[in-house]
Parts: sequence; structure tokens; C-alpha cells
Amino acid sequence: MIALLCACAAEPPATKDLTTTVDSAGVRITTIAMAPGDVPRWTVDSVPALTLESPDSTGFVYISAARWLGDGRLLVADARQLGIYIYDASGNHQRTLGRKGEGPGEFRNIMTVSVVHDTIGVWDLGERRFSVFTADSGFLRLLPTPTASSAYHVAREVWLVRGDHALTYWLRAPLLDPIPQGVRIRRWQHDADLMLSDGNGAVTGQSPTFKGIYSGQGQRGDARQAFSNAPFVAAAAGRIAYGSGETFEAHLTNGSLVPERAVRWPMANEPLTEAEVTRTREALRLSMPPGAPPTRMEEALSTIVAPELLPKVRPPVSRAVFGDAGELWLGRFEPPVRGLAESYDWVVLDALGTPRGRVVLPEGTRLEAVRGNELLVSVRDSLDVQRVEVRKFVRR
Repeated sequence: MIALLCACAAEPPATKDLTTTVDSAGVRITTIAMAPGDVPRWTVDSVPALTLESPDSTGFVYISAARWLGDGRLLVADARQLGIYIYDASGNHQRTLGRKGEGPGEFRNIMTVSVVHDTIGVWDLGERRFSVFTADSGFLRLLPTPTASSAYHVAREVWLVRGDHALTYWLRAPLLDPIPQGVRIRRWQHDADLMLSDGNGAVTGQSPTFKGIYSGQGQRGDARQAFSNAPFVAAAAGRIAYGSGETFEAHLTNGSLVPERAVRWPMANEPLTEAEVTRTREALRLSMPPGAPPTRMEEALSTIVAPELLPKVRPPVSRAVFGDAGELWLGRFEPPVRGLAESYDWVVLDALGTPRGRVVLPEGTRLEAVRGNELLVSVRDSLDVQRVEVRKFVRR
């Protein structure tokens, strides 16, 4: 198994389920021919091995991340309470990092949390700054990141990838001419790219531009689209994976953002059905404030789920996570209703791009991290209270 997951493993011969070619730049192009339904199903224990509650036992409000530290401890980031909570391996709360504020080690918004051994990187989207902590010493420093080229070039997420190097996910919104009279809504396609930077914020690597999200632009502004593609990024020691989420295609690079492989799975691209669109409209309707005027509600729904902008193929992927052994977990797209991208149906690819297993989680369960045969998940109950669990799973 270790040999299969090694990034430098030799290429296997072509099979009926997997073929690999090499393009002119030396990048391996792997195409999966296996039907998604043929991927072995891995089972997840129904009873958690460990449960983490908020320190005051009232429940987490809005979990933005949960991670294992290098020594087996765990952290939970609550974006609403603006704290990073550290727990020992038995689930006992040890300390809290950060608090609400604008000073060093304080947050206005916790967008992205990353961990390298016991060093923690936190991207504060509200303050546009990247703070570095350790679990034991607390706040260390602010790490410079590349500056935006314009007001329409936004650093959405930042990850600590090694030492003092950071990976930034940029979204760029092109300027458009005024929307023509008589046009209700039009597609506003954003561009995306990744930048790797050193401890001084100098760019040391950059990905090609790929498609970011798209929104719907109308006469009164723009609105998110429930079925927009959802770009995904995963970063681990020496490996980075990303994609537009428009089709099932993942680009894998080394730790310096040098391309190594692209994995494509044409059979995982599914048509968008009218039934799924209807279900999503109803889920969005239920999430809206009670008592909203029906006409306003319908106007909002027809904007967020704009018929003119629906894709023919549903976005296949919306999230990506690297397991600690190097395997890439890709989560099937679910239309976002509560804000965060959700995925409950996951496929696991080894370093060669071969699908090794499939894991299906209950609705309301968000995969946060993978370690060995354990999943770290955040769970939202029917009362909107959140907790973090460790669940064991069995590979087939």
C-alpha cells in the first residue's frame, strides 16, 4: 500500500480501468475508465471513537475547520466564536488560541486553517492577513502574502504548506460592460490561480489560470449561483491538488507548484437533472427567514437558481482533502445551502490516480481530515448545534 501511495511510484501498465499518457511538458495525463459505481465501498463506524464538544459545552456555532496536529492533538476552529480550540488526544480541552479583535493573534474572520506538524496557519479574510501560531506557544507572527494586482483580485484562502511558505488561492473578477437593457441576468465568470510565496511574501511559484466560480449579474448587482462550479484545493507536505470543479479533473503538483499529473474521470460527469434543481430550490426556500414575502422569496430563488445560467453537466467535485498517507480524497458536489461547500460522497485516489475506495457520510457530516483509518468530521444536528467526531473506517 505504501508503494502505491508514493508520489514517485512507477507507472503501471494500462488497464481497462486506467490509462496514462504524457504530454509535451512531461505531465502525466491519467484517464479513469472505471464506472463510479464499481469503486469499492468503504464502511464507516456508526459510533464515534471520540467526540469533541465546545469548551463551555453549549456546542460549536460555526466550525470552519478541524485538524489533527502532528503529535496527535486536535484543533477546532469556530468562525463565529473566533477561537482556535486545542484538545489532547483524549478530547480534553487544553487551551484556546486567538479571540475577536484586530490586534496580533486576534481575528475578524477565520476563513482557512492549515497545520504543518504543530504550526498552525490562519487566514483572516476580514483583515486580509495570515497569522501563524503554535499549539503550545500561541501567536508567533504575521506571515506576508502576495499583494493583489487590483481591487478585483481577491485572496480567498491561504494555507501554510511548509516552513514559512504559504499557498494563496486567488479569485479575479473581470470588469464587464454594463448589462444590456432587457437582460434579466448574465453569467459573470471569475478566474482563479494559486501562488506559492516565501516568508517575505515573494512569489516562488504560480499555477496556470483556471476557472473560478461564476455568479449571476443582474441590473441590481450580482448573486451567487447554487450550481456554479466549485473550485477545490488541497495542500499537504510536498503535494498540491486543485481543479475548477467544472468537470472531474484534478491537477496534481509537487510542493513547488510544478505540474506532475492530471487525473480525468469522464464517467463521473453527470447531467444536471430537473429533480435536483427542484430539491435545491426547496432546500433554499426552507433556509430563508420565516415570514419573508412570497414575491421576494421567489425573486431570490430565481436569482440564486437562475434557469438561464444552469449548467448542462452538474459540477462533479467541490472539495478535496489529502490523507496523511498521500491519497487524494475528492468530494462529490452538493449545492451549497448553508454557505460552506458540502460533500457527503467521497472517492479516494492513490498517487497514480486509481480509485481505491468510496466513502459515503451521513448528510450534515463534513469531512475535515483523514489520518490512517480515522476520519475527523464536523457534525451539525437538527438544532444547528455542531460537534467534532473521530470516526474509524474500514478499507476494502
